[in-house]
Amino acid sequence: MKNIKKILTVVLSCALAVCMLTLVACGGKKPDPVVPDEPDGPKPQPEITVTLDKTEASVEEGKTLTLVATVKNSTDSATFDSSNKAAATVTATGNTATVTAVAEGTTNITAKVGSKTATCKVTVTAKPVPALEVNAERLVLEIGGEANNTAELSAQLKNATGDITYTSADTEIVSVAVADGKATVTAVALGKTTITVAAGELSEEVPVEVATYGLTYALDTTAEEGQESLIVSDGETKVSGEVRIPGYYYSEDFERYLPVTKIKGQDKNSSAQLSGTGGFQGNENITSVYLGDNLRVVGHGAFRDCTALVTVNTTSALTEIGDWAFGNTAALKDIIWTEECNVSIFGMNAFNATGIEEMSVPKSVTNLNYGVFQWTKLKRIKIYAPITKMENSMFFRADELVEIWLPATLTEIDHSCFGGYSGSPTDGPGMPGSFTVNFAGTEEQWNAIKINSSNNGVISNNKDELPTIFNYNVEY
Repeated sequence: MKNIKKILTVVLSCALAVCMLTLVACGGKKPDPVVPDEPDGPKPQPEITVTLDKTEASVEEGKTLTLVATVKNSTDSATFDSSNKAAATVTATGNTATVTAVAEGTTNITAKVGSKTATCKVTVTAKPVPALEVNAERLVLEIGGEANNTAELSAQLKNATGDITYTSADTEIVSVAVADGKATVTAVALGKTTITVAAGELSEEVPVEVATYGLTYALDTTAEEGQESLIVSDGETKVSGEVRIPGYYYSEDFERYLPVTKIKGQDKNSSAQLSGTGGFQGNENITSVYLGDNLRVVGHGAFRDCTALVTVNTTSALTEIGDWAFGNTAALKDIIWTEECNVSIFGMNAFNATGIEEMSVPKSVTNLNYGVFQWTKLKRIKIYAPITKMENSMFFRADELVEIWLPATLTEIDHSCFGGYSGSPTDGPGMPGSFTVNFAGTEEQWNAIKINSSNNGVISNNKDELPTIFNYNVEY
């Protein structure tokens, strides 16, 4: 037993010695850990990512926007593209992009590296438009009285800066005085002009009309909703001299300017009798009248018995002259038609007993009614209107008529159309060599016209027996 213990002691001592020798040989270090063999193939790479510093942005038309891309796990720079180049384009230096706004709209700006992308939605807003805003679209002033002969005009700039100026196109009609950035417009004379309001390259024109003071305006109750207009007539004080009816007048009821479309007329009953008073009827102090730019109708008897009226200036808006509209205006010498005349109706006795000596009936006229020129001082008249019938008494007792031009469309001449002829000539048409008919048609066309026998003293189908001179195929 003691021998066995000795043997174990010797073995353990030897083992310990071996271990000590091994540690000395290894320098006292512990052995390295066992590393397993690597698998076959490349090592996995980190995932590339791309992000933009904005996902949504807004930029004004004509301006630029900067977008910055951040790229991870790649040395490549991002490439950029715009989905709507009509709205915005994009250029880049490295990972920084410049977006240029082209026009109002939207686009997607995409940054891309390999298969990885990032997008920013860009909205292009419209560039603010410089504007000059004026406080009035038109002005209507009056002269001849104290009221409404001045008006204030002001303006303001939006999206722009600069000095605002006010200039009258005709200082003989309206003058302009500027103080504290506002203009005081003052009526000088009847007429129409414009005020130019300007600031740099911006400008607005404000039409200004100076009308006659003292007229009365009333709402036309027959006008449709949305088409509101005014009827004009003489005031209680009776205007005098030159009268200008404005194209527009301010309505307190509607708080805006309304067109002046009619001159008040007399009432007309079923038997064609007139009652009441026309717009200027009986005013013996009017010498001339300008029918407004929007005036369509001169009512029945509107200027009847205006014995001092000499001149009437019409506009292209005029379509109707009512019955007796200028009746008994012995001083009336001139009706001035516009080149673009649209008048279509001459009412009954419309120019009865006027002093007009020469006249043209516009081609726009379709109705020349009963007695329209009777008792006038007419000497010559050219009828351009394509009428087919001359109504009865059209030139009844127009005894000074010496020459007339008639359209080729004429097919009938009614009774007593010329003079008070029932077979007996007066001192006017019908006297030897004193009357000439110029007809636009042929002689055959003239012979086919139905002519009432009450015109025998001047015109009949037996023209060879008349002292009247006939010319055919006349251009006028």
